[in-house]
Amino acid sequence: MDEKIALVLDELSNKVLGYKTNDITENDIRINADGIAVVQQACYDQKDVYYIDGALVVRDKDPNEYNNKYDMLGYETGEIQSRIKRGIAERKDVSELMTRAEHIRKEIEKLKTARVEQNKARLIAEQSATKFKYYCSVCLIIRDENEYLKEWLEWHIAQGVEHFYIYDHDSKQPVSEFIKTLDDGIREKITVHAFGGSHGFAQHDAYNDCLNRYKKESRWIGFIDADEMVRVKCGCTLPELLKNYERYAGLFMLWIVYDANGQIKKSSGSLRERFTHVTPTYEDDGMGKTFIQPMFVKSMVTHNGFVQDGFTVVDENCTVVGDGEMRLYGCTDELVCVDHYYTKSYEEWKEKMRRGSCDPIYSRKYADFFIYNPDMEYCREDIVIEQKYEVSEKQ
Repeated sequence: MDEKIALVLDELSNKVLGYKTNDITENDIRINADGIAVVQQACYDQKDVYYIDGALVVRDKDPNEYNNKYDMLGYETGEIQSRIKRGIAERKDVSELMTRAEHIRKEIEKLKTARVEQNKARLIAEQSATKFKYYCSVCLIIRDENEYLKEWLEWHIAQGVEHFYIYDHDSKQPVSEFIKTLDDGIREKITVHAFGGSHGFAQHDAYNDCLNRYKKESRWIGFIDADEMVRVKCGCTLPELLKNYERYAGLFMLWIVYDANGQIKKSSGSLRERFTHVTPTYEDDGMGKTFIQPMFVKSMVTHNGFVQDGFTVVDENCTVVGDGEMRLYGCTDELVCVDHYYTKSYEEWKEKMRRGSCDPIYSRKYADFFIYNPDMEYCREDIVIEQKYEVSEKQ
């Protein structure tokens, strides 16, 4: 069996659409040279191949099968468009062709709509049949933030989070070692993945590994950072809140961003006690993070996900948030928010710069501190520090 080749299947019919050599996951169906030969021969013979009960099955083409019908209508559209242009150039009456083109367009839209509804029904049925171990979990990628981790875990357990998938991005003290200092009741709620080494986009890689690996273990998974704490404000637990949004792929939660509270030095005490002042910089910015139902989401990026056809991510008012969008203007935080302790103290900000990032695109700079803390210009130094991607003691 060639581990580098896998089938590309139609999600509803299990029709083989081709095969791939990249982005193969543990859930993909691998094929060997014999399997490739079957797919190629069927293509040559103008037949379709399906993957049924662990075997490749060759069948005559069904004109009513979605992919075949879509291709047929698309081909006819191209032919008619050519005839319309040719007719116009020759000054002929093309009204009948125009009518046929419009009819085909409507047929294609009907076909797509039916397909979306079928796919949505399939995913809902699959989710209903799944026995989840957890209802609500959180995914976190972390590096050298163990000092904040105990408070972060205890806070979210109090909010109703049942489990944590922690991706350790090369911490000097491995998270797997740190959690041994925690009480058994907390430690048993944590799954740690060593996530060192080089990654194309570490945060997205970790998030999508979690989404695919645990989509049938936890019904909801939130994707937040170690300096973010979800706060349910309406008097219920997080799972109780999420139950109201089960028809959607995800719930987008607005950031509330806190500044340094005028603190230069790092001090003892919890984050929530030390930092209580909301920065004026990002008021009405609309940025936030998302809890998603993994079975309804194709992939994750930093703030949000790309949903399966027929599903949407919404905010607490059920306003739709676009695929992958990091912000929603006019979003409210009356029911729930994400408290974001972005800068912490001036000393901790400089540590954050040197610690490195899991995002190769967005690079924080030393001077950003004063955007969030304009009242602390007096402590600005003549230095340049820029947060680099995947900083490691090994580098």
